[in-house]
Amino acid sequence: MPDTQKVYKVKGEKLVPVNRFNLEPAAPVTVLGKNVIGKRSVVVAHPVVQSIEMKKGIIPLFKTKKEYTPFIENVEQFNEGSKFKAHEDNRVQMGFPQIQITPYKQTLFYYENVFDADGNIKGYMGKVLVGYQLSKSRSRLQQNIDLSLSQATLQLKISDDETTLINGVIHHDSNYIEFNLKDEAVKIAFTNLITQIEDLQCSIDLYFEFKGYTEVKFRPIISLSPITALRKDLSKDIIKKANAQRKLKVSTLNFRKSNVIRAKAANVKVADKKVKMSLPKETETIVKSTYIYKHNQTLNFNLSSGLFKTLNNEKVEANPFRLNDVFSEFQQIYMTAFPFDTLTIYKSTLQPNTFLIVPKKYFIARTSDDFSPCVEISFFANVESSQEELSKVVFDFAIGPDFSGFDSAKLELELKRNRFLDDESDIRFLFPNDLPDAEIEITGNNLLQNATVVKDGKYYQLNYETESLRDSNLLFNALQNGISQYANLNFIYKEIKDSSIIDTNINKTIGNAIEASLDNDKKTITLENFSLSDCILSDMVVRDESKEVFFNQTFFQTFPVLKSSESKEITYDAINTLLDNRTLNSIELKYEIVEDIQKEIATQVSQDSDLRRYISVLIDSQPKEVERIQLDVEVVNSQSLFNFETLKEDLKDPLKRAFNFSFIIPGKQNSQNINYSIKYFDENYNLIKITTKSLNYSESATLRIPGLMS
Repeated sequence: MPDTQKVYKVKGEKLVPVNRFNLEPAAPVTVLGKNVIGKRSVVVAHPVVQSIEMKKGIIPLFKTKKEYTPFIENVEQFNEGSKFKAHEDNRVQMGFPQIQITPYKQTLFYYENVFDADGNIKGYMGKVLVGYQLSKSRSRLQQNIDLSLSQATLQLKISDDETTLINGVIHHDSNYIEFNLKDEAVKIAFTNLITQIEDLQCSIDLYFEFKGYTEVKFRPIISLSPITALRKDLSKDIIKKANAQRKLKVSTLNFRKSNVIRAKAANVKVADKKVKMSLPKETETIVKSTYIYKHNQTLNFNLSSGLFKTLNNEKVEANPFRLNDVFSEFQQIYMTAFPFDTLTIYKSTLQPNTFLIVPKKYFIARTSDDFSPCVEISFFANVESSQEELSKVVFDFAIGPDFSGFDSAKLELELKRNRFLDDESDIRFLFPNDLPDAEIEITGNNLLQNATVVKDGKYYQLNYETESLRDSNLLFNALQNGISQYANLNFIYKEIKDSSIIDTNINKTIGNAIEASLDNDKKTITLENFSLSDCILSDMVVRDESKEVFFNQTFFQTFPVLKSSESKEITYDAINTLLDNRTLNSIELKYEIVEDIQKEIATQVSQDSDLRRYISVLIDSQPKEVERIQLDVEVVNSQSLFNFETLKEDLKDPLKRAFNFSFIIPGKQNSQNINYSIKYFDENYNLIKITTKSLNYSESATLRIPGLMS
């Protein structure tokens, strides 16, 4: 069977795996998982951020410093002393810099007592502070890998077989990390830092990201649309290299919106067959990826070192704490503004202002770059004897929580109103993906529960592969026609057991469809709709530089629909007259996407036989009484159905009276005909005329819609 991990699609000037979408990348600790805890050094390739460069970058005329990137031959066999050749110059040897972790400004641990109204100690607030330094390169031929610190975690040991993870705040400008603690975490950290028992000592993990090249073997199955293949910025060398290794024809069925057509449905009905796939030979190429380097170091110092301090910089000379044997890391809280069917909220008992969020609904997400829905459907086909058959269908899509930036701002405000905050520090929201020990399981759907799941930030990327074309037809038609497929997403973490509902209805996608830009000089807000669908705005929340929050739901009651590719400008004083003299820092929007999303699904077709056909549709000039034309097409061999509709305003432009569509022939060609009907409607949607015809696509690839005879 084909290895779908080796199918690539074109994104800008790079080839990326077809089952990857541009979303928020997962935190490094989530990528590596709990299996690497305690290991001193680990390097992995990021499972999401991966691409093949299609052309060399432009070298600037003046460069003050030459940059080098390591060429990694084997990620699995290395340690912190491993050496690599530079991709740009094999004479240059590269290695990991020495990493030094020390107490920050003579303070490792700091805490304060928290008192109740009667003056009794009710808890503690504290922090662990560490500085970090990276060694510099030795010489021009001995270069250090350029590391960027992306995450730091403190592994506290509750017992010899139980740990808890504390996320740190990285201060890049001062090269130090701050781990904020509260109550029981303060006690545990203090005990871990001074104990002489190695199994109870805490450690710090620093997660660095860096770019690297490696040589990989892959089968050159590259999905290209005819338009993309004409782009000048594509590397001819890579395409030629791929074509030289195969007799493979790859094309794209594209249901995106055009100026002429609106795709209503595209049904694929094929026999349930299993066919062995014959693939082209593997080839080698250079892949550029994001790598994660984890450095672990134990933190343990004598109490007499003077690094443990309390209020007024007084040194702690004796253990002031008494540990509890049993405690919960999270406690559930309740607020009427967020009903149980929308969100479950847990407050951390170890970190201040930290909350675990379990959204109750997950929908198909949109990419962060072009706001397109994260859905790819790949068909793999081959020739065996004289029969042409689809051998495998792969569905790749990403689901995300129904919890927008607007919801986050609203939740912050409600937490403050209900006095759930510990102090004035920043609020941190965790999702189930952020807990490496959390277990995730999909149940309740015999298709989705067999999918492979990859964590990607707060999203999940699902990959469902099937040789059963009957099952694939069910899921394909559900996606194309906006039919919901439900499943349970079960989440287990220690004593917490929670669940959410997955809904793969393509008309209910979530993600940022509108980009809002602030101009503090002109005192204006520009809203631009980058999606292919219209959006109805209903509310907005803005924050000024003092973090004061402003809402205005009334303003949007008369605000017009923001159409696709449309932008509008709003003045600050229209939202609130108090904003006219303020500097705004952030803005979040609440809106509904009015989707006809069938037009937004891109279907990748990978085949080694001629299983795809293009048909060009030409529309003749029409009389004034024709308001719209509907074209219904049936491919006899596969029983695939296509419905297209063009409106009067499109008929006025000769350039818009022509379009193409393509279809898959899933089996042996018993017939090479397509049957189609043309319906003409007036302005009241009354049917004026209907014409039924047939076309042999082996003889002609042109379907003409004649003008209505008066």
